[in-house]
Amino acid sequence: MKEIGFSISELETMSVGQALDSLEEYVESKSDNGKRGNTRRASQADFDAF
Repeated sequence: MKEIGFSISELETMSVGQALDSLEEYVESKSDNGKRGNTRRASQADFDAF
């Protein structure tokens, strides 16, 4: 967790869920898959075609 920037004392005050949420956000920000600029909301036509 040092790479994310949390100290041990900060981690002690966080719940497990908060730590995992922070870790997930960090991983998404570092990966190319975290980019969601090319996605769009599916229309009814998309669902009908599926």
